[in-house]
Amino acid sequence: MKILLTGAFGNVGMSTLYELLRQGHQVRCFVTPRKAHERTSRQFAGKIELIQGDIRRPADLSAEESNSSTAFLPVDHRWPNRETE
Repeated sequence: MKILLTGAFGNVGMSTLYELLRQGHQVRCFVTPRKAHERTSRQFAGKIELIQGDIRRPADLSAEESNSSTAFLPVDHRWPNRETE
């Protein structure tokens, strides 16, 4: 199954990612555009598809959702509101 996993390199996301890969799923990792995420993705070379964007922007996420069978959205409830920072 092709699965979209948001926050793939966070605490919950990494545990979810390992389990999905263990079960043999194709995983599309949707993460914020950061160099640290690019480095993390290298350990999964050939096993995941890395997609960078912002989950708060519907346009970033909508195309990715349509290309996946299922989506896991483990989002941290403490996520800062960047507009008020």
